[in-house]
Amino acid sequence: MVAYFAQNSHVPTRALQIYQVLIGLAWNRQTITYGDLSRCQMDGFGSGGILDRPLGCIMGWCYENGLEQLTVLVVRDDTGVPGVGLSVVPAGTWPEAQQRVFHRNWFVIMPPSLTELGEAGERAATNTLRPPP
Repeated sequence: MVAYFAQNSHVPTRALQIYQVLIGLAWNRQTITYGDLSRCQMDGFGSGGILDRPLGCIMGWCYENGLEQLTVLVVRDDTGVPGVGLSVVPAGTWPEAQQRVFHRNWFVIMPPSLTELGEAGERAATNTLRPPP
């Protein structure tokens, strides 16, 4: 049976949806604005402020697994840089971080489970991320 993200619009589910978008963007060496991510890729789900929790799940999962920070590909409309919530990439190093994301073959990595994303998101929200391996 086909399932749609809009039918199960919980934070980890939306994080998995965003993860899929971001690995496609990485493959094509592209960034996306918060607005375009919400409007075009997620069928109008949320906006920049509402995307912070699903993006936090991905940020936490990538950090805890020692992976490049996929969320660095999501940028503000007005500045072209990631928002302040991207706490695991030092300010001013975004271009280099984006290049590292572009060079990773994300399609050889098994996508995170909803549980993994949810737990990493909770730790990210409470500043209790586990150190990477």
